[in-house]
Amino acid sequence: MKVLRWIVFLPYAMVAIAIAQTITGVVAESLSWWFSIPLVLFFNVGIFAAVYHPCGVVCPMPKVGSTIVVTLFLLLEPMAFIGSLDEMAWPEVVIRLNVDILIVVSAIGVAIIAGQDETEELLV
Repeated sequence: MKVLRWIVFLPYAMVAIAIAQTITGVVAESLSWWFSIPLVLFFNVGIFAAVYHPCGVVCPMPKVGSTIVVTLFLLLEPMAFIGSLDEMAWPEVVIRLNVDILIVVSAIGVAIIAGQDETEELLV
């Protein structure tokens, strides 16, 4: 069963993160800045869930899974962000930075939470 969870984990994480980024990008493009920025800030919980569920629930080893997701994200996202900077208006840049930072912080948070859970299991 763990093998299946490892196989499903990474594609699921990448699709969930891509959907979260796409939805926030569409919101940023289609609504005015004074409405889109607070709306995206309100729905940061959904972005956190897009990282937490694959890394914290599906992955059999959440610390390793979070590390893999953060590493791949930090390798690929700066190039994509810099490549699309000239096409985005400032509200889109602010929202995209918010989402990118939240994805990294969420994955690190999952690793910390998972580390505490593993420590508690060892003490019991």
